[in-house]
Amino acid sequence: MRNWSQLVAALAPLQERAATLRAESWRSAPPNPPATDADISAAEQRLGVLFDDAYRDLLRTCDGWPVFGNSQLYGTHDLGVSDDWAINKDAIEEYFASQGRDATTAPEGHRFVLIAHDNSSSRFVVAAFPSSTREQSSRCYDCQSGEDTPFDDIYAWAQFESRAITTSLDEAIAEVAEP
Repeated sequence: MRNWSQLVAALAPLQERAATLRAESWRSAPPNPPATDADISAAEQRLGVLFDDAYRDLLRTCDGWPVFGNSQLYGTHDLGVSDDWAINKDAIEEYFASQGRDATTAPEGHRFVLIAHDNSSSRFVVAAFPSSTREQSSRCYDCQSGEDTPFDDIYAWAQFESRAITTSLDEAIAEVAEP
């Protein structure tokens, strides 16, 4: 069972605390307010896909998050529209043409959509959304340097990423707290 509210509620204050301790105020950016169904539908139309239930639930909890660990989770107002999203979308197309593993291809009738990007590296996350029939979950890939890690859906990736972020932030908090 997906519980986006719990995941977001647990991570946001931890990121804010670590940002304060590190004197990196940019890291404390809160998640965006929830998307409306109209926002979600407009993004789906722009991209020519149907988001799966997991991603729709995320967008209904937070319509993107400027700082999710080191990554930016794109919201409905970024997808297919923002300059940042477009630049990174072009980069992932080049990545898949040159570095992506052969196994990382969108299934028939699906399109890869850039949903997150790590601004400090060439790491990005794509989901393979269908173009004609909505699915409960769509495969998601965390991609970097030819290492494409598959996840069952965006929630599975977010749980994995949240654990890594929490561990990293706990270590940073402990380092600052040590005399």
